[in-house]
Amino acid sequence: MRNFVNSAVRSYRPLVVLLPVALAVVWFRPASGTPEQRAADLCIRAETALKHGDVEEAMASYRKSIAIHSPSARARYGLSDLLAARGRFAEAKKTLNAISPPGSSPREWLRYARALRNARADQEAEAAYLKAGEGLADDPTYAHELAEFYLAAGNLGSAETHFRRAAALGGDRGRILAGLGRVHFSRGELDLSAVCFRQALEDSPGDVDLLCDVANAELMAKRPRTALSHLGRAAVLDPHHTRTRYLTGRSLLALGRDGEAGAQLTVFERQSRLAARIRHLERDAAENPTAERFQTLSHYYMLSGRDSLAAACLQRATALNPLATATAEAIGPDPF
Repeated sequence: MRNFVNSAVRSYRPLVVLLPVALAVVWFRPASGTPEQRAADLCIRAETALKHGDVEEAMASYRKSIAIHSPSARARYGLSDLLAARGRFAEAKKTLNAISPPGSSPREWLRYARALRNARADQEAEAAYLKAGEGLADDPTYAHELAEFYLAAGNLGSAETHFRRAAALGGDRGRILAGLGRVHFSRGELDLSAVCFRQALEDSPGDVDLLCDVANAELMAKRPRTALSHLGRAAVLDPHHTRTRYLTGRSLLALGRDGEAGAQLTVFERQSRLAARIRHLERDAAENPTAERFQTLSHYYMLSGRDSLAAACLQRATALNPLATATAEAIGPDPF
């Protein structure tokens, strides 16, 4: 028996030695497969890069995916959204051209409409939304999204029609009332607007933007004291909210409380400058990501009370260069 075991060990020893080598060859084998498979792998790489804040790597991976398999809708949607976020709307729209028509599914047309809307191609987006509607006529979420599209485009009649259709189909009451409030406000129907906003607040009492909406309607209707009551709640919820400061200053001016108004408007101006710096640095960091830029952006986010974004930018800075430190000149004086 012992001789049999020894013989078996001698026979299979070469296999034991070669097995790790074989596994290594399989593990480190270059990516292969059909163009569609390789394009899909690159999309996964792009999406992983985005999770880590690496927009440049994501864009490069999406472009490689399209180069390998041009009809890749996943890559084209991803790249178009990134280009639109940078304000490169013509490129974003051109990237989407190869997708049209996206297919027969209403959901595919809806996705296409959203991407066109992001690319500021409103005429094409409207056509895609209406095509999607052929299969989503009874979907309240679709009706609400179409209403929001028309509201943003300034088509108030169509916006109101679709908001009311969304309500009839059982859509989100608070969001629909907020949308109708904005329609009425745009028409100068201030009392109707304020009523809609107040009713919407019943569903979302902690919505700072909605509190500012109702305050603005009250202020325009010559009711600054009522406006201040809403703005006080908004300021407690978010002390860094720029619009709250601005409307508070205007309301105090309407009441003749010039000193208090001046203090609020001074803070508003500082917050606005900080917001402008953030927007400028976001563009710079997207075009040319460096550890110093992301560290500075982290500092600005912290000043604006956006702690989660501050932490994300600091993590990105460390990933780019663990030893980098932002100089005082790079950060600049605090806007507050």
